[in-house]
Amino acid sequence: MLHPERKVDVILNMDASSDVQKDSFQQRVSQIGSRRGLDFRPRRQIKADPNTANPDRFKGLYAQIYDGTVLEKRPEKVVDSNGDTVTNPPAPASRQDCTMVYLPLLPNERAVPGYDPSTAKFSGSYNLVWTPEQIDMIIKTSVANFNDGQDTIKEALFNAWQRKKYLREQGQKPGGDGASQFTPPPPQGPPPGQAPQSYSAAGAAQSSQPAISPVYVPGATPQSQPLYPHHNSLPDGSPIPPPPPYPGRGQQQQPPSFPPPPEKQ
Repeated sequence: MLHPERKVDVILNMDASSDVQKDSFQQRVSQIGSRRGLDFRPRRQIKADPNTANPDRFKGLYAQIYDGTVLEKRPEKVVDSNGDTVTNPPAPASRQDCTMVYLPLLPNERAVPGYDPSTAKFSGSYNLVWTPEQIDMIIKTSVANFNDGQDTIKEALFNAWQRKKYLREQGQKPGGDGASQFTPPPPQGPPPGQAPQSYSAAGAAQSSQPAISPVYVPGATPQSQPLYPHHNSLPDGSPIPPPPPYPGRGQQQQPPSFPPPPEKQ
């Protein structure tokens, strides 16, 4: 997907692995990005509520935005899936920024109470026989997770469309190599060894950086300012407004219904 000839703006990455609750995606996306000369960083810092009795403990995590920014130089060394530092395998480097929306299959207590896709035995990789009830459970969970994360998906798509629209209206066309004809601002992340700065409405009002909508997660770490603000701002630095209302916005999608299996003769 990150081959430079594809000129990808947004990738939707759905993950049904058993370790989606272990914060391992940052390491994986860093491995993938470094091979193509991209540095992926989370747009917001949100952690799950450690209180397992909270039905909304994963709020804000059903869809997570990772902004990928082109590095000045493709790394010569990368960390592989085993954690070993190896020579970066040959591959054409990406020439444009890319946004990835990470969609992990997390539990959703309000949809299917007591069901954890990561630990339920029947939803493991080696189970090839599913009952209709088990299929219904995972479908309901997946649909509910999408409903809870769809505004984040629309945000990423809307940001990418607005940036391309701005360049088109300004008469600027992407270069022949697919790169945009503007230089993004440097990363705004914290100094090495320091935790990301927590978001506060008062602090954002006094800052020159464009404010972002806060996400309130009971018991969780509040989001920080985006590490790469140019991903949710126009090339001239002005903030992108929130997406307009969509038809049916906020309406819950219903899981599909399947006919009962035929009776055995």
